[in-house]
Amino acid sequence: MKRFLLYILCLSFLSACERTAELSLIPAVLEQSDLEICALEECPKITINYLQVVASQNSAEKINHSIDQFIISSLFLGEDPEQMAASKEEAMKDFINAYIDVKAEFDFSAPYEAALDVDEIYQNQQLLSMDLKSYLYTGGAHGNLIVFFKNFDKKTGEQISTDALFSDPIAFTIFAEKKFRETYQIPMDGSINATGFWFEGDGFYLPDAVGFNEEGVILVYNSYEIASYADGPIDLTLSWEAVSPYLSNVYFP
Repeated sequence: MKRFLLYILCLSFLSACERTAELSLIPAVLEQSDLEICALEECPKITINYLQVVASQNSAEKINHSIDQFIISSLFLGEDPEQMAASKEEAMKDFINAYIDVKAEFDFSAPYEAALDVDEIYQNQQLLSMDLKSYLYTGGAHGNLIVFFKNFDKKTGEQISTDALFSDPIAFTIFAEKKFRETYQIPMDGSINATGFWFEGDGFYLPDAVGFNEEGVILVYNSYEIASYADGPIDLTLSWEAVSPYLSNVYFP
């Protein structure tokens, strides 16, 4: 009987450790000066600040792969996704070569630029939320800044879909619309586009970028998603107290 109780206690301890296992996040930097090609060629400025995840479980490998894919896809200037680079360094070289090709063919005085940032913004026992920003300038009047959020299951390393973050996604969307209208002074009984927004189909919907920080839920609509570039990203932060009835018990027990 004593052995059985000891066995149960050990299992409980191991299970608790697994549930509360923390991920170590190590900052890393890549720049164009790290590449040999830039000792021979004039290279556009590239700055990549990102995080490497270290953990005893397999989740770290999946999260790191997702971060790498964000960096690779952000630097990709082609049209066929199958031609994307296999590594961050190769993606940087492709970005540089694209600039060299354009500069050789056209009278192009303004150099390309890429600035990518990956940061942790929230973490609990089940979930890791990361903020990923991509700024690219490849000619024209201005560059383009895009904000992404990735929410990961810490145990599996899988990215969590927006719907899975909430116990009732439809109810949360209705609540978010109410707060959006209040924040941006849109009449409750009028069109969601009454003040100049561009919601497709004239109906409110959540943005692709849904994340979490110490204040609560962050919603970010990137430029051109529901407004012009001049308006910049349109964001809304909803407090933990306000959103708690809508959060999934799986990731917010």
